[in-house]
Amino acid sequence: MKRILTLAIASLIIGTVIFALFYWGAGWNLQPAVNIGLSGALGGLVTEYARSFMERRSRRKAGLK
Repeated sequence: MKRILTLAIASLIIGTVIFALFYWGAGWNLQPAVNIGLSGALGGLVTEYARSFMERRSRRKAGLK
């Protein structure tokens, strides 16, 4: 549970940074900037969760945990 919460907070931070870059940096309209920020946050969340899952799986295969 703690890992999921940490990943969710990290993805929100990344999504906010992406939104800020596109909205204020590139001068995009609000809706496309929010969409790209949410896409980045969701993509980051899925990627980090998959990485975490694969690390746990490889540890189990190696007999470490």
